[in-house]
Amino acid sequence: MAAHPKKAQETHAHLVLIDESGLFLNPLVRRTWALQGRTPVLAADGGHRKKVSVIGGISVSPGTRRLGFYFATEPDGFFTAEKVVDYLRDLLKHLRGPVIVVWDRGPNHKGPVIREFLRKNRRLWLEMLPPWAPDHNPVEAVWS
Repeated sequence: MAAHPKKAQETHAHLVLIDESGLFLNPLVRRTWALQGRTPVLAADGGHRKKVSVIGGISVSPGTRRLGFYFATEPDGFFTAEKVVDYLRDLLKHLRGPVIVVWDRGPNHKGPVIREFLRKNRRLWLEMLPPWAPDHNPVEAVWS
């Protein structure tokens, strides 16, 4: 991943590492301690698996190397290419100058919608993480 910071430094661009995840709203069932004969009861609707999809990006500013975190949520849905473009559009409103986005090779990071958005936004460059190292993205740690 050494080429991305070098390119960001040479072009005075913001470097943004992006990742998506899904968060289930129901609690996980785990073993726990309790008094003998008093089974702990967790009040939750176990029949439904409601979730929230999230997308987040850690940014590094070009001069001061200041960190930022930008995120969006999608309740009961997932991030399609169109919604990823909406997130990128909002991200560009907050960051001035050139922006380099580094992300994994997800299917919603490719396709005609993304290519059209890139064609219209010349200050944005996309870089892919190597296919063998998607866990090198520090945003993964935000979701865990």
